[in-house]
Amino acid sequence: MIDYEDLKYLFQLLKVKSVSRKPWFDTLGWGMAEVMHILLLEAIKVAFVVAPFIVISADEVTMIDKTQWLSNHLYVVQKWKHIPILLCVEVVSLSAASDNIFYLMVKCMLDFGGLGVEELAWKLVNIGCDEFSVFQGHRIGVTTQFRNKVVPFTIRMHCFAHWTNLAVITLSNVPLLHWLEGILQNMHVFLFS
Repeated sequence: MIDYEDLKYLFQLLKVKSVSRKPWFDTLGWGMAEVMHILLLEAIKVAFVVAPFIVISADEVTMIDKTQWLSNHLYVVQKWKHIPILLCVEVVSLSAASDNIFYLMVKCMLDFGGLGVEELAWKLVNIGCDEFSVFQGHRIGVTTQFRNKVVPFTIRMHCFAHWTNLAVITLSNVPLLHWLEGILQNMHVFLFS
């Protein structure tokens, strides 16, 4: 943050109205990050409010150290353009049970999206996630809870990223594609190591 002139375009991009030209110090980097975070949250809320409909995608991941994380993505359409937004990445502190994940997803959408429950019910049209019972279970899965408690008309479907991953896994068993994948991996190792 020492050279303001080199970062002037960044401030213009973030629509920062007035920034002092006083000398910057390295310790002010966290302050800038906090301001950028606030501006990003405001932009997400605007995208939520303006969007005629919302699609969410979620995934729960268990890390090597046994911590569980929930990744919640939002997709909106603005001027016929598909815009993906990473809404939040939350630690699943209690358990990865569907009740807890449902609570975290709703909390993310209400806190970061700035919509009320009624607005969410009108705008949320699709929930995409993997096929595990935690998300897609017909009795207590996350998508079932969304239908029963928040959005009765939402469509649940298998996430496109997971479909792609399953297709790649299936195709990697084809000998020709397995050979091609090996060549690409060797090229990557050769070029980038």
